[in-house]
Amino acid sequence: MWYELLYIVPSVLSDEAVKEVQSTVNAIITQNRGEILKSDIWSRRKLAYPVKKYEEGIYILTHFKAPPAVPRIIDTKLKFMENIIRFMISKMLKKDIDKYKKETK
Repeated sequence: MWYELLYIVPSVLSDEAVKEVQSTVNAIITQNRGEILKSDIWSRRKLAYPVKKYEEGIYILTHFKAPPAVPRIIDTKLKFMENIIRFMISKMLKKDIDKYKKETK
């Protein structure tokens, strides 16, 4: 199955700390038989409303392939990570998968 993980880290973190969070999340995915396809750090953005007293956050988008049970494991582990404000895991749509496959060729 193909999945998309979007998560937000506090904007007060240094660039090194953001990359460390990203590598930790990627490690969680790969340790559970997942395969990282793409992981991008977006820019700092103002949140629509304050979340855990943060007004801004850094968005990170990760595309990965994994067995169907893996998103639940990732969900459980990300809930306890202090440096993640919010996250969302969703299945990629068929049209997005096809578009992704064309881009990587």
